Amino acid sequence: SDGTRRSDGTRRSDGTRSGDGEREYPFHLYLYADYTNDSENRWETATYPNLITSAVTAAGGQDYGDYYQKEAWAAELEALLPIPGRIRLASGIQWEKHTSFDSELLQDWSLFGSHDPRRPNPRIDDGRLTSLTLRLGNTPEGRAGARPSGFGSQRAFEVRLEHSLSSTLAPEPHQPEPFSPPFQRPETLTFTKLDGEIRWSMPTFYQRRFFPNALHLTARAGITFGDLPLQRFDAIDGSLFQYSPFGVLKTRRHLPYEGDRYWLIAAEHDLQSILFERLKIRPLVDQGTGIILFATAGQSISKRRFLDYQPITSDGVHLEAGFSINRIAGIFRADVAFRMDQPGFFIGVSVPRYF
Repeated sequence: SDGTRRSDGTRRSDGTRSGDGEREYPFHLYLYADYTNDSENRWETATYPNLITSAVTAAGGQDYGDYYQKEAWAAELEALLPIPGRIRLASGIQWEKHTSFDSELLQDWSLFGSHDPRRPNPRIDDGRLTSLTLRLGNTPEGRAGARPSGFGSQRAFEVRLEHSLSSTLAPEPHQPEPFSPPFQRPETLTFTKLDGEIRWSMPTFYQRRFFPNALHLTARAGITFGDLPLQRFDAIDGSLFQYSPFGVLKTRRHLPYEGDRYWLIAAEHDLQSILFERLKIRPLVDQGTGIILFATAGQSISKRRFLDYQPITSDGVHLEAGFSINRIAGIFRADVAFRMDQPGFFIGVSVPRYF
């Protein structure tokens, strides 16, 4: 269906006349259906698309993911709401079957044959899951559209809710360590998961310039009620090899933190080339080279204590700060990060920020 608010001063169906200055906000409904039968990453990364993680693995780097087999049917109804901001509200249902990979199906391989043995791929909570989903946001691509671009300003948000209707997902039998705290292992895993993210940019100083100084913020958080399956855990990303884009914990190397509860806040202030202008270093000013100051904090928590595999959590708040030299030769950015809660240091590269 389609409805539109008029902005040309014409008469509405109720006999009133709209103002000449009003904008049009169309209302649209979309229906999506999807079938998937493929291998999936066990955790959801908010930063790295599969193309990047696969390229690192193929080049001989450490595999960033853990994998399982998923067969799923999904249907979703999405509404583009007739309000400013192109806000989208969507509700859907998913029928899924999750299966752990057999170890003999996993192979050590890289393009040039120079790589370390692949780390073990942990088993998941096998079974079937039917769940309802609800999401609200302003990105047509959903979660992928809310990923930080790193090179430009963003104003995007999304909130997601998933509730399990029926589940045969069950944890593997596990013998607890001696003297460990008592717990009751559930026969099946049921849960309600709420998470979301927001990315916001705003000009700060020298706003009359074509590229003013700007503050860029991103925040993510999630909480689970019930027992979340291992393959629904979220991840707080770290640096991938020496690649460290905006929105990750740069001093967290290789594998991400994971958990059924988490939060992350990242901020960076792009000072553009102001410092080099003050120092009268004309070659850097002419190239547009600038300075960025950044700070990031995050924490992940897992209450799962009945697994042979224990999720990698942050064990407290991970806090870091540092600076970047931006647009070196106009094509890349060098990051220098210092961990603040304990000793740690990182030097990496990422895409340059232009605005």
